[in-house]
Amino acid sequence: MRPALSRWTLAWWSGGHGALGSMLRAATWPAEALFGSVTGARNAGYARGWLRTTQAPIPVVSIGNLTVGGVGKTPFAAWLAGEVARWGRCPAIVLRGYGSDEVQVHAELNPDVPVFVAPRRAIGVAEAARAGRDVAILDDAFQHRALSRDLDVVLVSSESWTDRRRLLPRGPWRESITALRRAGVVVVT
Repeated sequence: MRPALSRWTLAWWSGGHGALGSMLRAATWPAEALFGSVTGARNAGYARGWLRTTQAPIPVVSIGNLTVGGVGKTPFAAWLAGEVARWGRCPAIVLRGYGSDEVQVHAELNPDVPVFVAPRRAIGVAEAARAGRDVAILDDAFQHRALSRDLDVVLVSSESWTDRRRLLPRGPWRESITALRRAGVVVVT
């Protein structure tokens, strides 16, 4: 997202831009309701076992959040990978990669921890296991439920916490606050 558009969107999500912002929030309410319904149905499908998850061949730790934007997932995942390596394990970072700079950031922060990029994280974890890695750390994967994991760590930004928790596209929330029930650990950044 371009910086000016990003600033505009963040201000709009925070209730700004006067009458235009209000009209746009009203116009996007149906899209938010649809997004919430689809997300809720999908989560219910996983919770009830109607949607399948792939079992990983090695332990998996997911790092994620409930909102779009930076809350420090990549630095936290890199820190955790470094700690796991210091404990004598052989971690790998697995992420989708979709054209972002996270791969380079991980390579710079932990040159000895390999990064596996795969659109389907189960494939990335399987590749990591075949390469001799014994722990997979998923960067930005809390909403990716198709792969089972042993621990979900969710980062929550204290700066972006508001009483208005609007779902996309009316706000930055990917899912409702009740999704924190799935988390094993919540970290406030």
